[in-house]
This record gives sequence, C-alpha cells and structure tokens, in this order.
Amino acid sequence: MKISKIVVLLLLLFTQLTYGQCDLDDFIADISANTPESVALKNAVLKDEELVDAWRRAFDIFPTNSKFITDIATLDKISKLASEGSAFRTKLGSNWSDALDDILRTANDLKCSSCGNAGRIGRSSIDQFLDDVDYFVSNFNVSSGGKGEVFYNWMRGTTKNGSVPTSNQLDELHQTIRDLSNRGVKEADVRGLGEAFDLGKPGAALKEYDLRLVNNVYTEYKNVNYASNALVNQSQTIDQFINGYLRNIESFDKFQWKAYFDKLKSAWGSEANALTQMKSQWKTVFESKSDDIFEVIWGNQNLKNSLFDSGLTKADAKLDFVDMVSSTDDALYKFIKVE
Repeated sequence: MKISKIVVLLLLLFTQLTYGQCDLDDFIADISANTPESVALKNAVLKDEELVDAWRRAFDIFPTNSKFITDIATLDKISKLASEGSAFRTKLGSNWSDALDDILRTANDLKCSSCGNAGRIGRSSIDQFLDDVDYFVSNFNVSSGGKGEVFYNWMRGTTKNGSVPTSNQLDELHQTIRDLSNRGVKEADVRGLGEAFDLGKPGAALKEYDLRLVNNVYTEYKNVNYASNALVNQSQTIDQFINGYLRNIESFDKFQWKAYFDKLKSAWGSEANALTQMKSQWKTVFESKSDDIFEVIWGNQNLKNSLFDSGLTKADAKLDFVDMVSSTDDALYKFIKVE
C-alpha cells in the first residue's frame, strides 16, 4: 500500500498519542477505503487533527461496523465536547470523559448524516443530540438534586434508582432537550422539570407536568405516534390534561402541548397536516369529555375568567364552551403544537 501524506500524518499523530498498532491499522483501513465516507474523513483530519481523538473514542464505543465511526458530523460533535476548555468539560470536571462515553453508548441507535434511512424514529440525529446534550449540561444543574439530574441520568443510560431508562423515557429526553435548546430555556427560567402539579383531583395522587417556567407557562411533551394510537384512546394522557393541567394553568395562552413531528411524519406528511390531524383528535377528546372538562375549567377561577365573559351564568358559559370546541379554528386550540 502506498504511504500517502495523510497516512504519514496519522502515523505521527498516533505515535505522539501512544495509540496501539491495532487502532492504527483500523484507522488506516477507515481512511483508505474507496468510499465517500473515507474520502471525507481523510480531508477532515487534514483540516482538524483533533478528529483523530474523536475517531478513537467512537471506535472504542461503537460496534466496528457503525457509521458513527466515520461520520464527520458525529466526530465533529464528539471533538467539540471533548476539547480542552469546552463548557461540557468545565461543567462536569474530572467526570467528563466517563460521562461522554456513557452518553455515546446511549446514542448508539440514532440517525446520522451518513446513515441513510437507519436510525430510531422519534429521536434526534446523533450530531443534533450531542449539540442538545452540550446545551443542557452547560445550562442546567445536573448534579444530585439539580433540576437537570433526571435527564442527565437518562442521557447516560441510567435512572435515579439505577435501572435502565425505558424507550419512552429516552424518546421524551430527545424531544425535551431539543425544545429547551430551541427556545433558549436555561435553569434560571425553569420552576420545575417533571414535577407534581400544585393542585389535583381531590382524593387522587397529584399528576406531573413536564416543564413549568418561572412565569407559570407549562409545556407537555408527547413523542407518540397518534396516527396509529389515537389520542382519545389514551386515558392517562387525557386524565393528566383534565386533572393536572386544567386545574393549574392560568389560561390556555400559558400552556403548550407538543406532539413530536418525527413520529407523525410517515403517516401525515407535513407539519401543517399533522397539526390539523392533532387538532381534530383533540376535538374528539373535548366532545367526548365535554362535561368533565368544563366542570374542571369552571372550578379554576383564573382559567374560567380567561375563557368566559364576566357575569355569565354557568349554563351560558357551558354553551359558549360547546361553541368553542366545535371548531378547531377557535383560539382554544392554539395550545396544540406539532414540532
């Protein structure tokens, strides 16, 4: 095999970093194959030799046939997190390397820029996920008792009691930290993540919300395929809405219910159509649970005042409510989001 400039450079790098011969052989194989990924990797390493360290970490973590090992976008993000002085390293201190390895192991079934159609639906691509991890760790207290502790544990593949996170929990993790990063939400903005509501149905255990900001704006994240599992059939979600959110929100302007588009895309195509479909499903819920929903709204003074004119009798307000829910174009339905 002809020793090219890139191989000489890599030999020097590996010698300097005291890597083993087997690692070197594997790396040369990865950059010598006649594939677009190999060419891209060679060119990228020539521009940024720190990617060799990222490749080594990926090679140690992922199966040898994983696309992540030669995916430039993935290696770029690993390199960024691992770089000296990064916010990630600074925040986690001496535990940063073990934490990064754990996070990568948990991310082994994600999409990537060179993975084709492979990768789990309902979760971010690995490079996006690592960006969101960076944002979350940098902006939330992830230590024991901190607001970010639960999600930090999940991204490392564990829970507070030491069990493995469920698939649904990991789906929720991806949707939540993507949204927090998109909105620029930081610890100081947050009153609670995954906490119990202040108020609930008398005699029943308190429900939990996903996100509550200090201005009392609530967000509920739903990473569910509602095209195949209609909302009206999801009794726990409906109960949480009625006996959790409706008993606590001040107005629908301070509530966002977010369905994750990635789970809806294959069935409903566009975000606009998915939103139309979700509003239609919510209309079914409002109509089927009309009496229960109205009674709880009527008992929440702030929410009642935000929806109905003062001085209305309960009977007249109920007629107004039936009118509101009859059309998904009504402002009532603005709390529903698809993103």
